[in-house]
Amino acid sequence: MNLQRFAFVFSFIGSILISTGIRSQTSTNEAEVKPAETLEIDRTINPNVDTILKKSLPQVNIIDKVYSRTQEEEEAYQKLKRRVIKLYPYALMAKQIYETSAQATSSMTNKEKRVYLKGKEKELRERFENEIKALYTTDGPVLVKLIHRETNKTTYELLRESKSWINCLFYQMAAKNHGYSLKDTHDPAIDKDIENMVQLLKSEGQLPVYSGI
Repeated sequence: MNLQRFAFVFSFIGSILISTGIRSQTSTNEAEVKPAETLEIDRTINPNVDTILKKSLPQVNIIDKVYSRTQEEEEAYQKLKRRVIKLYPYALMAKQIYETSAQATSSMTNKEKRVYLKGKEKELRERFENEIKALYTTDGPVLVKLIHRETNKTTYELLRESKSWINCLFYQMAAKNHGYSLKDTHDPAIDKDIENMVQLLKSEGQLPVYSGI
């Protein structure tokens, strides 16, 4: 990766990770909520005569893993799998840092917030520089969708909460040059490949699960 591409990706990821707002607007991850197994007596049919035993089980996601693909489709599938495995932890990290930063700065003055975020950015640079070097701008389309899936906010919205509109415009133009937008959203009905891949990899234990702050 040359310096120009590294600078874009590092700024792109770094800006996402340090983004914060007045309040966090995240959705509950369905994989984190598992209803306990319960037993109950259903007497609604005829309370005086009939008794039916009902049993509620935890939700199970069934994913069809048996699918015949062409060689080209298989190559695309494996490429997406590698990208999701590589990028999903960054989406969870963005969610965690967004939530913790919003909580930590909720009672701070603007000056205190700037100091806090500057320190957080320095910490992230020192911790993740080597990992960021392994990312490419072509990972962007999948990353922005994963970030929206986890935070319920577009990458552009996250950036706009902590960056000037000029910086956001620069990032947006850079993304556009690579064929996607920072305003892209994740729709499970449209982005079936990504959604199925995340669910499958989670079921196989290949992706981390966010436990909250």
